[in-house]
Amino acid sequence: MLATVAAKLKANPNCMITIYGYPEASKKSQANCQKRLELIKIYLIEKENISADRITTNCEVGAGDKNSVDIKCN
Repeated sequence: MLATVAAKLKANPNCMITIYGYPEASKKSQANCQKRLELIKIYLIEKENISADRITTNCEVGAGDKNSVDIKCN
């Protein structure tokens, strides 16, 4: 899935993305969410050569299916 996201970013150089995570309300779940999103961001930067300034992350408690990740173009 991340290779597909990277390919779309490479094909659309003006596209910026936000990676969303939806943790439970506990601090542990929120910390795990942030760690997960940062690992996705690091993969896209280091392995797929996507510029870091094109990627933001956002953990939103209760905004989606818990412990899931969405990637949306801004």
